[in-house]
Amino acid sequence: MKKKGDTIFEYFENNEYNRERDIVGWSVVQIISLSSITLHINEISKTVYLDLFSCSSIDELKVFMLFNDFFEPTMYKKQLLTRDAKIKNFFV
Repeated sequence: MKKKGDTIFEYFENNEYNRERDIVGWSVVQIISLSSITLHINEISKTVYLDLFSCSSIDELKVFMLFNDFFEPTMYKKQLLTRDAKIKNFFV
């Protein structure tokens, strides 16, 4: 995976409007070689959501271990979705 462009960090501030809607925290986006990484951190519910989309293969164990080492979750739920996107002549 190769980073493309700057990482986008957006903070949804801790105010009454956002607290009522449970949207206090961070959204982070990084474009990587024809793929993307998105991260959402909710400060109210103390939850973290990581989405890693890639057109190439991913070392699932490595991603999971990095996530665990950094966030140290007390519980987690993980879901792996795979797809077959080998479409020839897509842009013809």
